[in-house]
Amino acid sequence: MPRRPEYEPLISPPLSSPPISSESTGEELESLMIDRTVSMSATSEQPGGTLTMFYGVLVPCVLSIFSVILFLRMGYVLGQAGLVVSLLMLVIAYAVVFLTVLSISAISTNGVVKGGGAYYMISRSLGPEFGGAIGIVFYFANIFASGLYIIGFVETLIQTVPSLDISFGVTYGLRSAVMALCLIVSLVGAGAFAKASFAIFIVVVVAVIAILVNFFAAHDIDNIEPAFASQYNGTLEYTGFSVHTLRENTGVQLQKDYTTGLTPGIPTIFGVLFNGVTGIMAGANMSGDLKNASESIPKGTMQALTFTFVVYVMFFFFSAATCSRRLLVHNYGYLQEINQVPQLVMVGVFSATLSAALSCLIGASRILQAISRDNLLGDPFLVFSKEKKEPVRAVLLSWALVQLVLVIKTITTIAPIVAMLFLLSYAITNFACFFLTISGTVNFRPRFRLFSWHTALAGGLSCIIIMFVVEPSYAALAILLFLVCFSFIHMRAVSVDWGDVSQALIYHQVRKYLLRLEVQSTKFWRPQVLMLVRNPRSHFNMVLFANDMKKGGLYVLGHVVQGEFDRESRDELVRSHTAWSTLDRVAKVKAFVDCTIASTLRQGVKSLLMTSGLGGMRPNIVCLGWPNENDEDDQLVAWRNELEVAKRAKMIVKLHRVKGADEVMPYFPVLSESRKDEPRELQPAEYVGILDDAMMLGKNVAVMRNFRLLPANMRAARAAAKASEAPWYIDLWPLSVNPGSVVQNTYEVIFQLGSVVHLVPRWRNSTRLRVCHIVERAEDLSAERERLRAILIDLRVDAEIKVVALESDPHQAEAAQSLRMLDNMEPSAETTARLREIHGLIQRHSTRTAVVFTHLPATANFLSKTDMYMETLDTLSVGLPPVVMVHGGEKVVTYSIDSL
Repeated sequence: MPRRPEYEPLISPPLSSPPISSESTGEELESLMIDRTVSMSATSEQPGGTLTMFYGVLVPCVLSIFSVILFLRMGYVLGQAGLVVSLLMLVIAYAVVFLTVLSISAISTNGVVKGGGAYYMISRSLGPEFGGAIGIVFYFANIFASGLYIIGFVETLIQTVPSLDISFGVTYGLRSAVMALCLIVSLVGAGAFAKASFAIFIVVVVAVIAILVNFFAAHDIDNIEPAFASQYNGTLEYTGFSVHTLRENTGVQLQKDYTTGLTPGIPTIFGVLFNGVTGIMAGANMSGDLKNASESIPKGTMQALTFTFVVYVMFFFFSAATCSRRLLVHNYGYLQEINQVPQLVMVGVFSATLSAALSCLIGASRILQAISRDNLLGDPFLVFSKEKKEPVRAVLLSWALVQLVLVIKTITTIAPIVAMLFLLSYAITNFACFFLTISGTVNFRPRFRLFSWHTALAGGLSCIIIMFVVEPSYAALAILLFLVCFSFIHMRAVSVDWGDVSQALIYHQVRKYLLRLEVQSTKFWRPQVLMLVRNPRSHFNMVLFANDMKKGGLYVLGHVVQGEFDRESRDELVRSHTAWSTLDRVAKVKAFVDCTIASTLRQGVKSLLMTSGLGGMRPNIVCLGWPNENDEDDQLVAWRNELEVAKRAKMIVKLHRVKGADEVMPYFPVLSESRKDEPRELQPAEYVGILDDAMMLGKNVAVMRNFRLLPANMRAARAAAKASEAPWYIDLWPLSVNPGSVVQNTYEVIFQLGSVVHLVPRWRNSTRLRVCHIVERAEDLSAERERLRAILIDLRVDAEIKVVALESDPHQAEAAQSLRMLDNMEPSAETTARLREIHGLIQRHSTRTAVVFTHLPATANFLSKTDMYMETLDTLSVGLPPVVMVHGGEKVVTYSIDSL
């Protein structure tokens, strides 16, 4: 049995698909039917990690949290805000990060987590746009945080060695030297850092214990000097535990910050404090180096959070009970000044800040490497994805960016910037968990269960609120950065095979509203198109025109693969679906693809007519091409060439559209090869039978012809409109406009479709809408024009009117009268002759016409004489501009506001 197409506009032929061999298995073809995309994910390239939870998560998190704020800005926060407000802010900050840790734990235990940390988790949950955008934000958060810790390191060094020159040049040189040390360690590798970090962790913990013990061991000290930058004259006091000192440090007393010369507000102080808890992602950043990331990230992060919170509370309380207000405000390095072994505190500060800077630098390089592997930023960034082990290039770029950040003078200035970037990262992480939870995705089954959509939503909203409370301008800039990155990645149209939660949410909402969507009333009618077309190389112009005609309605590209239901036909069906889906995506045609297998063409079309669509969204217009139309012009090639010309002319045409057009070409056979395999032409009986099936089901039917001329007509119309020459038209020839006639539905559909097409900007800007009608006598012209004007007012259609008289020829007058009742006409040679005269009239008056809409006779009276029906259509349409012959199967126009 032959399996090649028998009818060019309807059947999908065996399509060529270069990547698929003729021996492709059914399983391979099934995978292609879903989506022909190339995975750019890093998962297959990522080697397994070796770090345990303790070394890879707990230690980096603790070291990132125990850094600048704990050792160098505890006095700033406590001295300005007092103990009560400081503890309240600490609780709020930890509550936010605790909720975020719950979300991180849920996402990270819902499968294998690869390199990239937060970026990897969010991108695989929310998709490339959200994941890439927040990955970039998180990357810059780590860059600024690394600079923050380096600045803190050098500030401690200068306080420890008062003889050092404090000019900006010397300070920046010291910062750069420390940064160079971080660069060397980063280039050695994450494993070396993890091993070294354990020794640093021990030093920091010993320093913390020494400070806590010293609060009990030290007694009154009344000769502490203020910091070098402070303008306070006199000495400062450490009282030891004292109720009076505790009471003095309870309330808020805002004073000038000696590092900036400004008096901060509570939101600014909170922004500085929040930097002390932003280390919770340090373990997630190392996900690619962890032995078991899904288990290590939640456990290690929660343990680090609990441990550091207890230490912070103890530091706040002990400092408030032992240090005078003046000491807290005028010497932020008081922990070293009051310690009996100040060198131990100094080593702890150096170790904590240096390790935190290293952690952020290494984490940033891993994020950049992961983003580059997914090719979200374009080919220039692929250079950062080529190393399979240590991301040397990513480390070097990150180091260079941190060098720029080191220009900022003080910790207090940079801290709010870091807080904004981390808060935005945490917010998106929480929202990712929230959407995954409410979407009802069956594969979202995290092993970590101590979370809900309530905790995720609360975490996300609290982060956004805190951002705008702390620093509205920085918050707006952070969100702007996110939106710019989101838009850039979205415009690149990156194809990935991850899946994302937006699809689950869309599915949930679509199902919900499809159940509520009823069959449309006439008042809210819109075109919903089922387009039956074979090879786009000969009918692509029709596909694009139907896309203009749908007016936001449903658009289905339907295809019939003729043959028995077996594996060979199934494989052909998959190839056809893949080809048309690719074309749909590349050409920006907003359509669904629906394919079916049937032993006969008519049976396959019947299947599409009855099954296409879902619920209240079902096609109400069936569009077909002209049978066996011999067109040698390759419309796909012409479309691709137009894109190339537009790109070279620097018009708004994306380069990837031209590349996409090249990609889709091999899927469809060239016309000469396609026609060689056609065993016979489609017979009139089968074609008319298809039209009759559609009309019997109450569908509107549109037969299209001569659309090879459409691109040239549109170019001429645009040129005429630009040069203010005689206009081009969309001509409506409804052949009968008698209210109550049996063809009333047909002329209403013609009016609707013509006005819908004219609403499309490219048509509205280059053509005018015109209604053309025939009368028998010249004296009827004026009255008919007024009657048409009244009809257009009732239809709310803005169009020009052209009325033509036929009194010079009695046969033409008789033809006009008979055409008003065209649906009731009997097939005869006389009918054909009259239609030939009407055809000549349309041809003479529609010379500057881009497209013509006219009448399609009903098939009921022609089923026994299908050859004469096809002759009738041919007589009416041959030699015209692109023509759409329309039969109305339903009422589509309302004349009053309460009409149904």
